[in-house]
Amino acid sequence: PGDRVLGDGLPGAAPPCGLGYRGHMATIGSLLAVLHAWVAIAGAIAAVILVVVGLLDGAGVVAARRWLDRLAAILFATMVAAVLLGPGIVAGVGMPSSPVHFLLAALAVLTVPALRLLAIRRSSTHLGWWMAAGAALTLVALLSLWSTGS
Repeated sequence: PGDRVLGDGLPGAAPPCGLGYRGHMATIGSLLAVLHAWVAIAGAIAAVILVVVGLLDGAGVVAARRWLDRLAAILFATMVAAVLLGPGIVAGVGMPSSPVHFLLAALAVLTVPALRLLAIRRSSTHLGWWMAAGAALTLVALLSLWSTGS
């Protein structure tokens, strides 16, 4: 009895590791939040590169239609990955500090594909300008997301 802890072995007591269900979820949620942030950083890097390549293509310095599409796909994939991590973060850590976070996330995911579609529908020869504008808006959304996340 000397080394027995209060609640040890009683029904409803915390498991021996001391975390309990909510503690495990918080730990998993924290890990997901870190991964979420790194994926968002990768997306921001892709967006910066897309802005530069889009501006160069739009100015006629390089013909980079394939690279624009590849970078747009990478940006879209990273943004979708970040969104898919979101529910795990909400379950483990909690809601973001502002509900605007969800609106900004949708903007970050959909801006480049939407502008790409608009450029194709208009048969625009200036795809680079459209993609640079979309990536720049995505960067603005990402910077705003970082201020509303936690």
